Amino acid sequence: MQTFLVVLQVIVALFMILVVLLQPGNRGGSSAAFGGAGSDTAFGARGANTLLAKLTFGAALLFMVTNLALSLMSSGVSSVLDKVVN
Repeated sequence: MQTFLVVLQVIVALFMILVVLLQPGNRGGSSAAFGGAGSDTAFGARGANTLLAKLTFGAALLFMVTNLALSLMSSGVSSVLDKVVN
């Protein structure tokens, strides 16, 4: 199970890097640097921003869940409160 989570975490991390790099910058992406107004419209006028933002959020959420699961598996403690009580 731990090996599966490590592999999943690496895949999600690489996917998240790719999705973040595909997002346009604050000034409209690479087309604005060369004076083009709308040449970055592969997903439509606003489609790329919303789709890539949702994919980034999902990948980040999955990355955090796998991090939490791996840290709990490696420590052998099911809860932080178990150490406080004992």
